Amino acid sequence: MSTRSRIAIQKEDGEVVSIYCHFDGYIEGVGRTLKAHYNDKDKALNLIEGGDISVLKNSTDTTVYYKDRGDKWDTIKPEVHRGLDQLMASLRGDIFIEFVYLYADGKWQVSELQEHEESDNYFEYSAYLSKFKPLFYARKVIRTMYQE
Repeated sequence: MSTRSRIAIQKEDGEVVSIYCHFDGYIEGVGRTLKAHYNDKDKALNLIEGGDISVLKNSTDTTVYYKDRGDKWDTIKPEVHRGLDQLMASLRGDIFIEFVYLYADGKWQVSELQEHEESDNYFEYSAYLSKFKPLFYARKVIRTMYQE
């Protein structure tokens, strides 16, 4: 089963550009790899410019992009959002995106899907994406993340 995520960067003008990542979206996977190997603006932007990915690896040369398997660019190109609010609004109700990673102000941040059981809800649960937190303070802190 996949843990899906979105990876985004916020530009100086406030515009946000994001891509989809299909596998290992949890903090110990994508979060750790972003922090260890894409921890500056140029590397983050270079990763995102390649479009949607299946598996994030330690470099863009080894990352598995959908374009490498022949998918049409129009369906996998980075999504451009006027700002962070527009990105998050586009994900409202998408319970399959469990993590959203954002590179802004020189650091990675993460928003995590929160689910709550509710007996008075027709679907018996509700879900939303949390506010962004620095990756270091996320729910699951990786001790080795900062030792690499």
